[in-house]
Amino acid sequence: MPAEGRNPRGLSRTPASGRVIPLFPPDRGRRRAPAGQPDRSRPWVGSEELASLPLRRPRPRRPGWRLWALGLSAVLLLGIAGVLGLAARDVRGALARPEPHPVRRGTLELAVAGEALLLRNEWVQVAPRGGTLERLVPEGQAVRTGTPVVTVAGQPLRAERPGTLSYQIDGLETELDPDALGWVTGAQATGPGPDWLERIPFRRVEPPSSQVAPGQPVFKVVDNAGLWLAVTGPARLLAGVNPGDPARVQFLALGTGLHRFRVVYKSAPEGDQVLLALAADSPIPDTLAFLRRTPVRVVLGRWEGWVVPREALTVVGGRPGVLVRTPAGERFVPVTVLGQNETEAAVEGDLAPDAEVLVPPGDAVWS
Repeated sequence: MPAEGRNPRGLSRTPASGRVIPLFPPDRGRRRAPAGQPDRSRPWVGSEELASLPLRRPRPRRPGWRLWALGLSAVLLLGIAGVLGLAARDVRGALARPEPHPVRRGTLELAVAGEALLLRNEWVQVAPRGGTLERLVPEGQAVRTGTPVVTVAGQPLRAERPGTLSYQIDGLETELDPDALGWVTGAQATGPGPDWLERIPFRRVEPPSSQVAPGQPVFKVVDNAGLWLAVTGPARLLAGVNPGDPARVQFLALGTGLHRFRVVYKSAPEGDQVLLALAADSPIPDTLAFLRRTPVRVVLGRWEGWVVPREALTVVGGRPGVLVRTPAGERFVPVTVLGQNETEAAVEGDLAPDAEVLVPPGDAVWS
């Protein structure tokens, strides 16, 4: 039979060269070990027919889309940063631009408002025996030593000290004795802080009924010749206030005028608050004998002069002054600061009624 008939695929077991090419590898049927990764750096070596095929060289790697995305993101970020920087510069310029404020000629006060605790010399008298209580003197009237005030079981109870009569007894008379609290009268330099005022309890005042027991308080005599106030205020605002400074106190609940006081104690700051104790230097209304706490307005400074915003003050060459707007530009005007409160300052200087000062001040220019 011809060779083509015996081998339909047209392959011969013995090529013309005389070398035998096996149709199956010698290790057919055996278990092979897993082949490793081919070495792509050199062509695969096989039969002469496969070895004669043209080699496929590796294509050079080109930058992918990731590099393009990173570059585009960097450009966008730089652009956004530039826009934000320009906007911030414009905002800073707008905020730093001075604004004109008119000056005025008038009065400036340094004042604090709040609830004050009233301290005074008070003497409580108790019933020597039990029985029916009868009042002989109305509340608020001045009594002398020996004046019969009440009767207990038909026996008169006389005032042991002169003063204003009060039937309002809250039990704090001994605890708030000014002589026992040396810092209140100025006899003691050290004392409590603002939290002391918060620890004083609020007690309801109950006048005695018609029947009293032995030892029960029945009335007290108040010495209105002396009165002390304890009040708190902002530490920054009261930084320049010291013991001995004069003060004016207005009792808002009474609708009275200003009463002369003086500062006798100032505590160390606690947080943003300080405690002040003030002593009366003028007669006070008798109606205060019935009050333990009352709203007040304490004026600690009062000045007459040019009133300008506190933020308008600046210093040039070691001299305080303000910047005044003129048609030719800004002009620095030296001033003497008389006093200031939380928002304004009273000054004296070469200012006109129609002058406008700049807030906040810019670059000062000497006149």
